Amino acid sequence: MTADIAIPRVIIPLSVWQQMMAFVVSCPIEVNGFGVAEKIGNNIVIREAFILDQTATEVSTVIEPTAIAMRMHQMMEEGKSAESLKLQWHSHVNMSAYFSSTDTAYIDSWQGDWLVSLVLNTRGEYECRLDMFSPFRVAFNVAPDLVLDLSPEILEHAVGELTQHVKTPRGGLLRRRQPIKTTAPSRAMPLASVDVMHVVRPQNASLTVTEQ
Repeated sequence: MTADIAIPRVIIPLSVWQQMMAFVVSCPIEVNGFGVAEKIGNNIVIREAFILDQTATEVSTVIEPTAIAMRMHQMMEEGKSAESLKLQWHSHVNMSAYFSSTDTAYIDSWQGDWLVSLVLNTRGEYECRLDMFSPFRVAFNVAPDLVLDLSPEILEHAVGELTQHVKTPRGGLLRRRQPIKTTAPSRAMPLASVDVMHVVRPQNASLTVTEQ
């Protein structure tokens, strides 16, 4: 007996992708991070990416023991669900982007129903996988979709400008609409087809490592 599985579509807003890449290209050693993800229908939308306190080398990172618990507590205080912490990402600096045995061991130890994992490097290469632990264990290599996200502030500004400056042939101005509510993006481009991968290390944002 076989079962058809609809593989969820992983969607990453451009602003979140840029945040992860900023961490990657600005750090000369490996860096590990997490993020907030939300499942909407058969879409998984990455909402946020961040880093926590950690000890890092050129080839490894160790998150401080209490860092994840503290972040989850902060999320709950902000009215967010701590269970939405379902993205784990890290850099391989200048090496190839792939999941090592250490990476897969971490994924296998995840306590949750699903997890999106990303490996990135300074050249903009990446590998992404989705692991589902319930109702049974299954893993997929996925190609995330990158979307050009529009914030409510940008949309509200656009509506205001249109109301003020655009008129109809009869001379009347456009009638102001209610502010647009954004949910899951409906249009997306495969990440590999978007020309945002040519990364230049910011001269004023790079870090150096000083041994104490």
